[in-house]
Amino acid sequence: MKILRKASITLMVLVSILLFLPSSSHALIDFGVYGGYYFSGDMEWGDVQYDYAELTGPSDLAGWEYGVRGHFTSGIPLLFSTGLGFFLQKAPLEYEIGGSSFDAKKTTYGFDCFAQLEIPIPIHPYVCAGLAINEKVEVKLEVEVNGEETTVSKDYDKYFRSHYYGFGVAFTFFPRIYIFGEYLYTRSKQKKRIVLKGNAIHMGAKISI
Repeated sequence: MKILRKASITLMVLVSILLFLPSSSHALIDFGVYGGYYFSGDMEWGDVQYDYAELTGPSDLAGWEYGVRGHFTSGIPLLFSTGLGFFLQKAPLEYEIGGSSFDAKKTTYGFDCFAQLEIPIPIHPYVCAGLAINEKVEVKLEVEVNGEETTVSKDYDKYFRSHYYGFGVAFTFFPRIYIFGEYLYTRSKQKKRIVLKGNAIHMGAKISI
């Protein structure tokens, strides 16, 4: 997985270089919102010790997620555009242990970049990658203490240990307004050997100015 992280960072560096290329492209900034579903995910616990419970192995992880992103953009007209910017994402997820479901909330913010074809048709494929500055995960677990069920809450956060990459297609809805669909693979490593990884499908809209 270190290779994937290096690939994400490399893509960001390349995009940042492209941003300084001479360009007569009309768009300088774009801003978008999106929502989607985080599916086929795992939360790998390693050997996590709670006061009253020990968690091992993976747990199924899934749920909705939504966010915003914006970029400074450049490129070559009628050929391609690139962007480097910022994203903020929230995900109210659920994970399963022993057939029971529990809450896991994930909040992530960091850097995002993309490279998109701008050929003169209304369909524009692109690739994208992101590197989190910080990701905070809040998990809840119900354990039995002295014969009674008790909810244990734990918060984990880590800097520069989460990344994603993926691809999508943007459709010109109106001049400088796009709707898009995308697939992302995300992986993050938290404290105490907790690893989250999963797939997500997003739908959204963005405007370029």
